[in-house]
Amino acid sequence: MARLPTPNSAVRWILTIGVTAALLGGGYYYHDQLKDEQAELLPAIAQAQQTVDNFRNIDTAQYESEISDLESRLKSAEMRRLVVEQKLREHTHSIEIEEVLYERAGEAMATLHEVTCSNPEAKEVGGVRFEVYHIGLSAGSEVPPQLINYVQKLSATFPDATIDHLEMNWPTVGEGGALSGGSSLSLQMTVYYTSEQES
Repeated sequence: MARLPTPNSAVRWILTIGVTAALLGGGYYYHDQLKDEQAELLPAIAQAQQTVDNFRNIDTAQYESEISDLESRLKSAEMRRLVVEQKLREHTHSIEIEEVLYERAGEAMATLHEVTCSNPEAKEVGGVRFEVYHIGLSAGSEVPPQLINYVQKLSATFPDATIDHLEMNWPTVGEGGALSGGSSLSLQMTVYYTSEQES
């Protein structure tokens, strides 16, 4: 088997110098590449640091004051909204009650002359919150049974209500059995609303 010729010392030196030069050349090239990249990154880093410093130097007291003022306005607006919603709900209940009073009067063929409804009073019984309305009304009819029927319809419509005052006047019988005047009713009652009735 033939053996490969062994390079003499001069050839080995030439090969060593060539390899070393190639390695040095590659190393210098890579080093130059890193320096160029570093040169590009340094300004960007400096700019970023400057931006950070600028943000750190901003006086936030003004913004904190504005934020506090906005939060205060938001809280005030929320409280106002709750008050408006409460008043709207109370107004709605008053309208509902008065509408029912007139509807039942029509069904009983009675005539309502006057209706008053108070602002609600908050009351809590047994952990249940009520809105209490005081109702006053005066009504009339041609014959007494119509007013009696009206009172019965109100009792059925507001089963939890309490009648605080009830006064009824009947026609008088004149000469020859003729009726004089009409039937009239004066009623004061208390109506209760609960949260279940609102849903």
